[in-house]
Amino acid sequence: MKLDLHLINGKSIACVQCKPGGEPVFVKTKKDEEIFFIRSGPSTVKLPQSKIMKYMRQRKK
Repeated sequence: MKLDLHLINGKSIACVQCKPGGEPVFVKTKKDEEIFFIRSGPSTVKLPQSKIMKYMRQRKK
């Protein structure tokens, strides 16, 4: 992970760069549910269970 701080228009902006992980990581909720998120452009999106396998196959290509 690489972190750079920039001052733009008087505001501090953090730029975080991360390498892709080697395997999927799930977030576990207090109710013991596992949730899978992906990055989509500058956003983080919760991926429904029905789409996780397709996403994984596309990432392996």
